[in-house]
Amino acid sequence: MPFQGGGEALASLLGGHTVAAAPDISEIAGQVEAGQIRILAVLSDQRLGGVFKDAPTAKEQGVNTNYILWRGFYAAPGLTKEQADYWRETLGKMVKTASWKKLAADSGWFDLFMAGEGFNKFLDEDLTFASTLLKELGLVK
Repeated sequence: MPFQGGGEALASLLGGHTVAAAPDISEIAGQVEAGQIRILAVLSDQRLGGVFKDAPTAKEQGVNTNYILWRGFYAAPGLTKEQADYWRETLGKMVKTASWKKLAADSGWFDLFMAGEGFNKFLDEDLTFASTLLKELGLVK
């Protein structure tokens, strides 16, 4: 059942309208901690920390898959090279701070910071993967 976001999917799961969901891990920490839901598998190569430490990976259970639900920082078209460089440098510094590392650890995020062409390449590969999968599943023509 498609939802517009993780909050809607989580509400449906908690309300008993669906039996499973695939929300972003950071959206469910409170419910996991309260024992309202349990994680069947995480789609990362390694187990997560914090309240998610007991959740097995899909690979541990014989399903050879890995998928990163990434976040990004975006700017409007027309940004100059100097402006883009400034933000890449600033964000690169931000992800090295203690407060960011704590937020990442508390949210179950891995340090996967990418910027510039490396991020563009990752986006292209992720779009190709998602498009192919959705077509194979018959969800997109």
